[in-house]
Amino acid sequence: MRTRTRSRSALPIAFIAVLSLAWIHCSGEESTAPEPEPAAESPVAEERASDEEGLSADEELIFSDDALPPGFPADVPTYPGAQNGPSFQSPGLGVFATFISDDEVADIVDHYRDQLAERGWSVDVVYEYGVDASKNGRLSEIRAKANEESGQTEIAISVEEK
Repeated sequence: MRTRTRSRSALPIAFIAVLSLAWIHCSGEESTAPEPEPAAESPVAEERASDEEGLSADEELIFSDDALPPGFPADVPTYPGAQNGPSFQSPGLGVFATFISDDEVADIVDHYRDQLAERGWSVDVVYEYGVDASKNGRLSEIRAKANEESGQTEIAISVEEK
């Protein structure tokens, strides 16, 4: 597992980067373009953003390539046989993880609906493409999307901490 850290002020950029990596990973395409560097913000803008989000500038994001993030909750199931994709943990905020499966979207949604309920989660909403659940003030969103090019299904899980 390769782990990197960055400041939380880069959370929106990091989220986009993880989604981009997941898309590239899922579609099997490689990008040769270098990753763009986050735009430098003035100390005033960074302080304002931190105040608005309730974050301090020195908190970190922890990225993992093809592995679960270190703080992935034990009471959130992973999908059987799915391959890990890019993920990240933001201490104090939560985790985001991606997976690839050969199964159909409906089977994946059914699995998460049943498994979350068995693990004490309140399944709040079931969509055609995902599940929203809550437990002890935490929120979990699971989404599944068929990738027509690869024939596989992309799974994204986010869990927000209290």
